[in-house]
This record gives sequence, structure tokens and C-alpha cells, in this order.
Amino acid sequence: MSKTARQKAKRKAIIYRVLAIFFLLMQLSVYMGELLNPESQNMSGGVLTGYIIGISLFLYVSLIFFYLYYKAAKTARTIVSEEDLEGIGQN
Repeated sequence: MSKTARQKAKRKAIIYRVLAIFFLLMQLSVYMGELLNPESQNMSGGVLTGYIIGISLFLYVSLIFFYLYYKAAKTARTIVSEEDLEGIGQN
């Protein structure tokens, strides 16, 4: 039994969602570790800006995966499969 395009899109959406949540949890652990790091409080200027961008890396990756999840889920909802067309008019 081959998978339909809708099933493939749903599976892709689930994978993207799992990855997005994983990277978001990783980012939260980075922020928790940051609370325990007193060295970042003494930074200033460009060093602090680079540090903030660097520790937010997992957040950026997570946002990308959430966007891909949204697009894949939207595609899965809009796909009209052959099974749906064959089911029209049947009891």
C-alpha cells in the first residue's frame, strides 16, 4: 500500500513539529544555564550583542522548523487525494 500525498505531508509536518519543540526545549535549557552564568553580566557593547545572538541559535532553528511545520500542515490540509474524490457520491 503506497502512501498518499496527504499522508506524506502530514508525516513531514509531524517531524517538523517534533524538531521545533526539541530545539525550543534546548533553547530553554540554554536560558536556564545562562541564569547561572555570572560572566555575561560584565559584558558590554558588541561582545554582549554577539553573545546574545549566539546563545539564541537554537531559538532561530526552532522558529524555522515551526514555520516549516506550518507550511507542511497547510499543504496537508489543502491536498485533495484521489480517495476523497472517489468517495464523493458513495454511501
